[in-house]
Amino acid sequence: MGAKGGIFLYADSTDKLLILFGTLGSIGDGMSTPLTMIILSGVINVYGSSEFADTSFANHEVDKFGLRLLCVAIGTAISASIEGICWTRTAERQTSRMRTEYLKSVLNQEVAYFDNQVGSSTNFQVISGFFSDAQSIHDVMAEKSRFSLQHPIKENILFGKEGAPMELVVSTAKAANAHKFITKLPDGYDTQVGQSGVKLSGGQKQRIAIARALLKDPRILLLDEATSSLDAKSERKVQEALDEASLGRTTIIIAHRLATIRKANTIVVLQLGRVIESGSHDKLIQINNGEGGAYFRMLKLQQSSMLTEEASLSYPPLEARSHCRQSSSQSPQNPVSARSSGQSSPSYPFSPALSFSGPQSFDMHPNDQSVDKYLAKSSHLPHSQWHLVQMIAPEWKRSLLGCLGAIGAGSIQPFNAYCLGSLVSVYLLKDNSKIKSDTDFFCFIFLSLAVFSFITNLLQHYDFSVTGECLTKRVREKVLCKCAHL
Repeated sequence: MGAKGGIFLYADSTDKLLILFGTLGSIGDGMSTPLTMIILSGVINVYGSSEFADTSFANHEVDKFGLRLLCVAIGTAISASIEGICWTRTAERQTSRMRTEYLKSVLNQEVAYFDNQVGSSTNFQVISGFFSDAQSIHDVMAEKSRFSLQHPIKENILFGKEGAPMELVVSTAKAANAHKFITKLPDGYDTQVGQSGVKLSGGQKQRIAIARALLKDPRILLLDEATSSLDAKSERKVQEALDEASLGRTTIIIAHRLATIRKANTIVVLQLGRVIESGSHDKLIQINNGEGGAYFRMLKLQQSSMLTEEASLSYPPLEARSHCRQSSSQSPQNPVSARSSGQSSPSYPFSPALSFSGPQSFDMHPNDQSVDKYLAKSSHLPHSQWHLVQMIAPEWKRSLLGCLGAIGAGSIQPFNAYCLGSLVSVYLLKDNSKIKSDTDFFCFIFLSLAVFSFITNLLQHYDFSVTGECLTKRVREKVLCKCAHL
């Protein structure tokens, strides 16, 4: 993959050629300004010469210098295009290799690498961000893709891979356990399912969504609450479809029903963001000399909760709303959140990123008043820019120096343009001694501008950088204090 260090660490021979041409384009682009100044100085020399009175000669010189400026403009455009295309292309190629290497290193990490002591949804976002070729069942569920269900079933499945042959559509439908009920419909795969899929049940919609995801044949399958909001019969059919879809690929499951992850190769139990148990279902229920651990207790709790689910549904709505305060949207009868993963291929007995988590605490409330107080306390207006200005008050001296440097650096360009315009009139003078003295004066002015530009830019960037570092450090400390006291 190229050299073992430096900027060529992830560059191959093609990237090196792109870097070479990009560098040449950068040099050509950078030469545009000095070349333009040389041409303009020639124009000034011609206008200041005694032959300027000859109109025909002056027009000829104007055409000559105009052609030179046009050539410089064309060369600059070509150089800038080569510079941008080559550097952008090699950056994309090398970035892709960096991400591949990073993904390989991530896949070799322990499960705790993914656990940043937050909820399962954030961990799911982290994992899904690593795997760009993964297809989330949760994101293509029927309830979240209502517009697509206005089309026939075949077109719904083809949303996963447009232009796929009908044989592939049928095979993926069979893999998703959806082919049987589709063929029983009046028009089969051409059946119109109506607005928002009103003619299909929730389980049928989810199986179509599974078929849509499998049509892409993803290597990594992310299942986020794929069997939520289903009855027992529909859940069993969807679970069979998911088991079939998981064959031959890595599957990461995020679910609140522990029954859906019993077949996972590895289940990880989290407590306060830390891994406390890890293993298969059978191993976790046999630990501690057969008495089980946290996973076994949560499994028993969920089984007992399922027995009282029907009675819980008959509670008044007010009491049902005030049962707990937590970030999860699950009901108290099903409070367990789980993340697991399995690899059905025998060559991959364990998946590198598997986790399971449950809620950390529940607060019982007799009514909604405490919830309202909590929401009112947590809601606030976003901080304004003035608040950030107040946070950099300890560095007000550096901020003032940085502002003065920025003002000075900004005033250089207009003053430099004024001096350049005034310099042209010097070449039109008749007195050679006057021309020499004025030229020396403007040379001194330009030299002073260069020194002043160096000082002001140094002052501006240094002071603003130090102020920004102090502000960033202060903000991070405040965020850390807030997180530590949660």
